[in-house]
Amino acid sequence: MRRVAPHLKPGSSDADTGGVAPLQVETRADRRARTTRTDAGAIVVGTLAKLMIFLALVGTAGYDSISLASTHITVQDDAQEAAQVGHDILVRHGTPQAAYAAVLAYCDQHQDTLVPDSFVVVAANHAVTLTLRREAHTIVSSHLPRVKNYVVATATAAAKDPLT
Repeated sequence: MRRVAPHLKPGSSDADTGGVAPLQVETRADRRARTTRTDAGAIVVGTLAKLMIFLALVGTAGYDSISLASTHITVQDDAQEAAQVGHDILVRHGTPQAAYAAVLAYCDQHQDTLVPDSFVVVAANHAVTLTLRREAHTIVSSHLPRVKNYVVATATAAAKDPLT
């Protein structure tokens, strides 16, 4: 006896044809063709633009902060080293002119400026006192009123004979 498939509605075809439907696997190309984009990636572009602006601001602030801090630390070290160089030359050669020339050469090598009238020599204990100045390389800080005073770093140092 033959089995008859049930009808969904009167006059419709059989609900089951008696076979198995072929397996259909959706591919990426089918998915891409099926999905329609009306924004054309505007959300992604907007988010990336905001992210880039944020990173630029953080990067600029970070660069300026590191530049200011390193300039202040470096000018302190350079002032102490320049005073020591001046002291050593004063002990060896005995003339303040030779010590001054050595300090100027040191300042030129390290991109520092010797503040005018800050070079003082006391011949009795071979003491050399000086003040150096250096300007930090910044992107924005030199234009901001609250931070502008920190762009130029100044340091005073002295070197003399020990135990005097």
